[in-house]
Amino acid sequence: MEKAAVIGNRLWHATLDRSSPRFENWKQCLGTDDVPLVSCMEHNGTFPGYGSKACYRIDVSQLTVEQIERFVAHFAAKFKLAPEEVRRDITGEHGIPIWAEDVAIAFSSRAFI
Repeated sequence: MEKAAVIGNRLWHATLDRSSPRFENWKQCLGTDDVPLVSCMEHNGTFPGYGSKACYRIDVSQLTVEQIERFVAHFAAKFKLAPEEVRRDITGEHGIPIWAEDVAIAFSSRAFI
């Protein structure tokens, strides 16, 4: 599908950056290149071992049950956490951050008119 068609009536659209070393992990969890974000505005997040990084927040309310369960399994295995703890965190106030360097944002020209 043509990316312009994907944008539709929205003013912006987020996709995974294929050059990211984390692309395959994100795609496996999402099942698609499309990234549902809460906002196209970056914010800074603090990540243990990485310090402060520009990031976005994935809109968990737009994820399917299957996508959430893939994220739960991935993060539980990666960080050696109980799946219940991961599920609580990603569906609660913490959500799922994604580094800005892992995402490409496309803007409709209508956003600048």
